[in-house]
Amino acid sequence: MSAGKGRHLRSVPFDLKQANENRPFWHMQEVKSVQVRNILKIVVSALCLVAVSALTLYVVLGWSSIPEQVPINYDARGQIAGTDGKGSLIGLLVFIWFMQIFETYMIFRPLSKGGAVAATHFGLRGGGLRFNLGVNAAKKNPVAANNAIIDMMLVLMPVITVGFSRLVVCAVRVQPVGILFLPLFISGVILPILITVIRLVRISL
Repeated sequence: MSAGKGRHLRSVPFDLKQANENRPFWHMQEVKSVQVRNILKIVVSALCLVAVSALTLYVVLGWSSIPEQVPINYDARGQIAGTDGKGSLIGLLVFIWFMQIFETYMIFRPLSKGGAVAATHFGLRGGGLRFNLGVNAAKKNPVAANNAIIDMMLVLMPVITVGFSRLVVCAVRVQPVGILFLPLFISGVILPILITVIRLVRISL
């Protein structure tokens, strides 16, 4: 009886498309979200790489025309508050490249090797107790925790790239960054981090 049943099952053609259509709606949504996230990882990292490369060429090709003293500090209104030698631009470019490489590494790190969770840590201290939100969330749901951090990085990458590019360009031109720069940059950095912390807390519960 079992052998006949097995032959019958093997004789039934498997329609992958039909099987996917019969899956629950939320499963298909998860598949689509993974596909969209993978596309965003490639697009965002590529655009940031192009932007940082263009910024580097902008500084290198125009090095001879850059003033010996460039702005390095700005006040809350975005006005120049301090200057330093133009060699400081090299250090700033090195930092920007380091951030670009590290952020790209984070979002493309395979989940089998810990994913983005293993590349970053959200440490909180309370009552003398130290715990890691990313690790705790990964123990509950590694995929959800990894996606939460990747989503955060997909926002932080362009924010950091645009923000520091603005600083470099204004330094080269000896211009103020503008009154809206600081609040916009801080908001663009803090908000995705706060949202990610909330997501990790919910996953850990």
